Amino acid sequence: MSAVARSDGVCPSSVRAPNSARHGGAPTMDAGSKVCDIHDALRRAKWKMSSLQQELWQKENCFKGEEELWIRAERHRTEPNESLVDMYKESRVCQSPGTKKEQAGEALPEPGCGAGDLGGMGDEEVCRGPGFLKPGGLMLKRRGEEAVTGHLLALEDSGNTSAASSVQEDHSKTKASSDFNSAKPLPVLDKERNIAFLLKELDSLRDLNKKLQDQLAAKERELENRLVDAELKETALEAKACEKAGALVEEIYAAQRDRDRALMARLRLANEERDEALLRARRLQQAATELENISPEEYDADLEDLLNRVNSADSAQDIERSGAVIIDRLQKAQERRRKITAEEMNAVIEERDAVLTRCKRLEQDLHQVREQSRPWANNSRHLTGENNEERARKEELDAVRKERDWAFDQNRKLEKEIHALRVYISQHQSLSQEAAVIEQFKGTSSSIPEAQHSETQASQAHLQNQQLLGQLQLLSSEYQSIQSQLQQSQDAEREAKDKVQKLERLVEVLRKKVGTGSVRTVI
Repeated sequence: MSAVARSDGVCPSSVRAPNSARHGGAPTMDAGSKVCDIHDALRRAKWKMSSLQQELWQKENCFKGEEELWIRAERHRTEPNESLVDMYKESRVCQSPGTKKEQAGEALPEPGCGAGDLGGMGDEEVCRGPGFLKPGGLMLKRRGEEAVTGHLLALEDSGNTSAASSVQEDHSKTKASSDFNSAKPLPVLDKERNIAFLLKELDSLRDLNKKLQDQLAAKERELENRLVDAELKETALEAKACEKAGALVEEIYAAQRDRDRALMARLRLANEERDEALLRARRLQQAATELENISPEEYDADLEDLLNRVNSADSAQDIERSGAVIIDRLQKAQERRRKITAEEMNAVIEERDAVLTRCKRLEQDLHQVREQSRPWANNSRHLTGENNEERARKEELDAVRKERDWAFDQNRKLEKEIHALRVYISQHQSLSQEAAVIEQFKGTSSSIPEAQHSETQASQAHLQNQQLLGQLQLLSSEYQSIQSQLQQSQDAEREAKDKVQKLERLVEVLRKKVGTGSVRTVI
């Protein structure tokens, strides 16, 4: 089989493949192996067609050489008459009744025979005709055997083992008969029989070529079908990949929407806090303007006018009226001061509570960031620089918190001192005013020198009040400085908060780049 495959132009591996598949069963192959097999089959078919074309070309050359030999034989045939008689006798001896029957069998070939049988019959005719021992006849015999072996290989590839075995048996019989006849002395082949044999062989080769073309077309159709199936599978895979990409894009869009919502919520909260802070500032400004409007000079001038009225009064009723007015004004001033102090204390307490809530919120955010940064701390070793910056920011935040607590403590101490001083001033003023009024009442009832003594006491009380007002102004200036420090600490805290937020955003971005984090909304 290997020699036959080589003579037909087909590699041995391509011949062994169908036999192994036939003996070992049809193995399960994927699309890639099937496509490779189809390509091999197409390559073999093309190789067979090229080999057949080469055979036709060689036979045409042989036919031309035989014509030249025939012309030479005709020239030699005209010279001696005896040689013609001998050749005629030998031809009559060769054409026996058995050969006529064989010719009749050639005219009607058996149904099981194919192109190989035609080749065998052509070999027998070559054996019968004259000139079989010439080189053209030997080459035709060899080409007929090669055509038979090629047809056997085609039948084996297609899987028709019974037809292949029958063709092989017929070919062996014809080969044996041709070998047997080759041992006999054969005359020269005439021209008409040679042409008829070549035409028959050409027809058989055409039929074989048609069969091979049909097989090639079928294989090409099968290859196209498999290519279409592969393209359909590729399109299905691309569709699945597009679906996955669409789902991923939808998830990203949903995460972006959640982030935008969280940012809007934080902006609303910041706007509300800003509005509240502006309202508080306006209230404080109004309270400060009210305090500025109530100046101590006007208050002292009113008291002096009232005291002068009491001194210049002629009757007890005028003294009682002026005394009632003085007491009423003192009570109103005390109530105003109490209200102002209460409002200031409430404002300071509210600011303290707001700052404490902000600090708690910042601590909670920091705690959340720490908890979220623990699982992937091992995977983020390359972020040491960012972690060091975050630690520095945390240290700055702790320092700002300490400064804020110290400012709160100082503010509380100063508030206590201011409250105590205000209470002391109010008590001192009320006592001094009551003593002055009582002394004035006694002086008006007793004598003029006592009134002068009461005036000196009132002047001393006025001096003391001025001293206390100076102390109060100093304390208010200290209070304003502490408030400015508190504002600075709050600004520093806000800056630290902004830095912490920036660091959180950087951490989120780096987490997305690393691929270990998930989309998280920070509210």
